[in-house]
Amino acid sequence: MSNPHKHSFDEARWPFDEPVNTATFTTRHVMDGSLPVLEVFHDHDGEWQFLCGTTTEQADVKLVCMGCVLERDASLFELSDLPPGWCADRAAPGESWIRDVFPEDEDEEAEDDEAGSDEDFVRMTASEFEAFVDAAVDELSCKQDALISEHGFGDFERWSFDQASEKLEMFDEADKKIIEADVIDIGSYARQSNTWKWAWGNEHVLPALREKSRRLKVLERITGRRMFIVPEAFKLDEECMAWELAAIGVQHLQAMGVYRAPHESGLNTFLAITAIRHF
Repeated sequence: MSNPHKHSFDEARWPFDEPVNTATFTTRHVMDGSLPVLEVFHDHDGEWQFLCGTTTEQADVKLVCMGCVLERDASLFELSDLPPGWCADRAAPGESWIRDVFPEDEDEEAEDDEAGSDEDFVRMTASEFEAFVDAAVDELSCKQDALISEHGFGDFERWSFDQASEKLEMFDEADKKIIEADVIDIGSYARQSNTWKWAWGNEHVLPALREKSRRLKVLERITGRRMFIVPEAFKLDEECMAWELAAIGVQHLQAMGVYRAPHESGLNTFLAITAIRHF
């Protein structure tokens, strides 16, 4: 935009790829301070939208300097790495941003038959999705307690996971196998890059395991969140979000719980446990 001007933050530390004075869309309610930014879109063509979530009427939309929007809310700087074609929303200021993919064409149909018809598609609001996640996390917490109290998870000397047999094995100090579990690979979290990748989209996972994991793609239709059908690794705001995605997977698969299989590389694989046998 023309008419260069100063902002209240240090422009030398501007984290976005676009210049600080880039023209961006927002609403008059955001600019007059009556409503906060609750929805952010990084369009496929690179443009940004910082919206209040209440209106997109032409009379309410304003084209303003990007820096002027962000100086009103420092939490927006957290989204500087939001890729084109992604959006983020939140239930209220101070709540976590929920990142998601949005289609380039609003009429775009789902690629997979199991996703269902467009008539079934209802996008959860940020508040509804947070409640959905919280319920899954609470359920997983109870299941994890049961894995510890009833099956001794956490007290094993070592573990082994074989993709071909789809079995997770636990061994005691004498290297005797004491537990064997059937598992479904949910996905993996890379700590160094802070990214998540679904097992069904991971070429390093054997085809049979990938096929079982594909059942999780229907979550896109249940929640209206397209993150559940993204085959590439995508950014998470916090490591705890990996556990949240695992919790949702365990709930949908009706599994007994989850085992986080750590690797020296910093990669963590989340395995939904579907059956346990003691030896």
